[in-house]
Amino acid sequence: MADTTPPPTKWIRPEDSAQVYCNFHFLNWSLVDVRVRFGQLIPTDQSQDGRVGFVVEEQAAVTMSWVQAKALRDSLNDAVQRYEKANGVIEVTKLKLPE
Repeated sequence: MADTTPPPTKWIRPEDSAQVYCNFHFLNWSLVDVRVRFGQLIPTDQSQDGRVGFVVEEQAAVTMSWVQAKALRDSLNDAVQRYEKANGVIEVTKLKLPE
């Protein structure tokens, strides 16, 4: 029987390809796609009630189809499970949106 497995996809990275850091995200969606804004939470010099203020600096935004969003979800679930198996449970903190 012939092997019908497609060959692995070869990734190439152009020199001008962006790499970004994200520690904050915002998600919204429409009937046909999902948009994720990736940002970096940065403290400001402004004080609010004696507390440090924050802004979110957008680093990138990605819009994808629902099919790709579901595939990404499954890939992330798998990666988190493997990470936690090797390193212990990730404790998720609840972030309050900057005001």
